[in-house]
Amino acid sequence: MIDNPLTKRIAVTRFRKYITKEEYQLPLFDLLSSITEDTYKRLFTYDFPRPTNDAVKTVIELYCQQLNTLASLFVEGFLWINSSQIDFLEKSMRRIASPPDKSNSYVIWGTVPYFPAFMLFYIAGITCVSKNDFTTLARLLKIDIPDKYQGEVNILAKLIHYNVLEDDQLKSIYGKNHHVPMSELLYKELRQYFMIYIPIDSEYDNYFNYFELVVALYHKKTFPGQYPPMGRFSYKLRQDYYLKKKIAMSEQQLDNFELVKAGLFDNYDAVRDSLKEIQQLITKYYR
Repeated sequence: MIDNPLTKRIAVTRFRKYITKEEYQLPLFDLLSSITEDTYKRLFTYDFPRPTNDAVKTVIELYCQQLNTLASLFVEGFLWINSSQIDFLEKSMRRIASPPDKSNSYVIWGTVPYFPAFMLFYIAGITCVSKNDFTTLARLLKIDIPDKYQGEVNILAKLIHYNVLEDDQLKSIYGKNHHVPMSELLYKELRQYFMIYIPIDSEYDNYFNYFELVVALYHKKTFPGQYPPMGRFSYKLRQDYYLKKKIAMSEQQLDNFELVKAGLFDNYDAVRDSLKEIQQLITKYYR
């Protein structure tokens, strides 16, 4: 079993070896493909029961366990992999974001299977932010994933909080009245994967919150008229030093701001307009 700590350690060690040299491209692809496929099979073999709170919570916990090795490789990959190797990680992401259609009378079992891909999406994004790699982050946010109705859709059409599991459902499942329950769940679950590379909690907090803000800004631009995914930044934006510093940077650098240079926005005005709408929502709903 790849989830065994020993085999996970071996997988990570081999992955680190393979990403360093050009001649290891085929073994790198084979390793990632093998672990992705093994993970896929173990993630999506469950027969979903009646969706009680306990049943949904159990499925989420199983997803977190089964994703352990692949999640660790995503941290390593997005930290060290070069631009020519990103395709390997994109293919893995698309595979996990294509759960089998087990449609039944319970709508929730049509959306919860996207939770593993949602975790990988966050891991990739946080890693990119931590190394100031906004070019790769832009590529991540522009990935198309399969959709049974439209063929393919932008990743943010599916991998946002309320499209995976509604806030009220999560509050009921975990018995906690968080403003942004999915965000808090991911914040807690993903911390373990960054303990080596981001050991300081406040830095992890900064990268996590900024990634969520970037996602909300890009979602606002890409899907105008739709409600953006509001993360932990929604109750931190006005007093958080790191986020305020980023906003100040955008105002100073204008079209040289990192999100514009990476191609997420055409110009600073587009960043400003999205940010203004996000701030209005925060004032209205997240005081």
